[in-house]
Amino acid sequence: MDSHNHSHRRQEAQSTDMELRILVVGSSGPSQFSLTNSILGREEFSKEVTSIVQSRKNLGDLAGTRVAVVNGPNLYGKHLSRTKMKTEMKRLSCTIMASNEGSQPKRRRKNSMEEPPYLSGDAEFRVLLFGRSGRSQFSLANSILGTDVFNDELCHITESQRHRSEAFGRKLAVVNTPNLSEYEASQKELRRVFKLSVCMSSPGPYVVLFAFDLNNISPSAASILELVTKHFGDSILNHMMVVVCHEEEKEDSALEEKVKTNRDFRELIEKCGRRYHLFNERKARRDEKVSRQLLEKMDDMVRENGCRFYSNHQYQEAEERIQKEERFMMKGRKKEMLTKRKELESRYTGEGLEKELESRYTGEGLEKELLQFETRIRVENRAKAERKISEVLGFTLTAVDYAAAVGKGAALGALCGAVVGFEGMVVGAAVGAVVGGGIGGAVSAAWGYLTNTAAQMNRR
Repeated sequence: MDSHNHSHRRQEAQSTDMELRILVVGSSGPSQFSLTNSILGREEFSKEVTSIVQSRKNLGDLAGTRVAVVNGPNLYGKHLSRTKMKTEMKRLSCTIMASNEGSQPKRRRKNSMEEPPYLSGDAEFRVLLFGRSGRSQFSLANSILGTDVFNDELCHITESQRHRSEAFGRKLAVVNTPNLSEYEASQKELRRVFKLSVCMSSPGPYVVLFAFDLNNISPSAASILELVTKHFGDSILNHMMVVVCHEEEKEDSALEEKVKTNRDFRELIEKCGRRYHLFNERKARRDEKVSRQLLEKMDDMVRENGCRFYSNHQYQEAEERIQKEERFMMKGRKKEMLTKRKELESRYTGEGLEKELESRYTGEGLEKELLQFETRIRVENRAKAERKISEVLGFTLTAVDYAAAVGKGAALGALCGAVVGFEGMVVGAAVGAVVGGGIGGAVSAAWGYLTNTAAQMNRR
């Protein structure tokens, strides 16, 4: 009898740990969603939903067995190019792997605050924070960084700010943008905010958070999100999570029911792959667990995105130009660094053997001081380069529009430039790109292409 009970308990334990993973792909969105609803036994996808922009995982129960249903986008959709299809296949793979990790919750939670495998060496976990509530954004940033970089008296900021820290087993960098609702009427100021935030979060953020207050969920939140996607591209939604900030004492389950009945909220999270998090600002001030829970969700989203940060042609252009500016600045500070080395060498030589032995013991030797000085110089150069490039960075084209516009004029320009030789061909192509940019309605971006080409020629 005891043996029978033991066997029965073991089977029960196995059934609770087992997870049936189902991958649903096809050429018809509505048919996929109807099938998923049937498997889950609930209406996870409403009849109004006809397509999804990225793979999505939903959990349920089927005949007493835990089920994870992963839906892929329409594989025959016109919007899905060969490159995007490959990307989506990788994301599907990561989503399934994440489901596999989910079947071992105790082990994953234990290791969740160690440095994520996609971060190595000096890599930073970059977070880009948007919103329409200054105070909530500040509280959220403080919680992620594990330190109070924004005080309680601060109501708003006028430009994007980046703060760094080491917490929760990783190096963190949070770029906090101003309250975007204050800039809706001024496209010029909005572009300034976005350009600086791109340069500060370059080469790209792992996570993008869109924060707002629980009691301020309105249609304007969707309009703010549209401003972000207009400048950064729709693909940024794949890396975005909605964070609802509050100070309620109610349980999260009760609050979830409250927000889910809000139509504006449902539409908002639908665009972000149904990713959202209820963030209790009051609890976060006294309990580190609140921050850890948010970071765990952020890590899960990064895994679903193939462990890659968000990037597009804007970020790629920004990073390339920032690095060039850094190299230029470093050349200009070589004399300063040489002077500092001589100063330190003279100081250590003059203080005698006793000081040298002491410095070796405490680790404050010559090489360490030099390394600290060089690190400070590089950090300063990077910050200056980011701000300088943000002032000249152009954001008027999507990657597809840019390639098409440049392509139309570049070929003709190259033919004209061939008359004066190879260098002339480069100039001709660049001028042609400006013409092509004009055709495509993107003179600003094409002009940036021309200035970059000219700068490269001057360095030869």
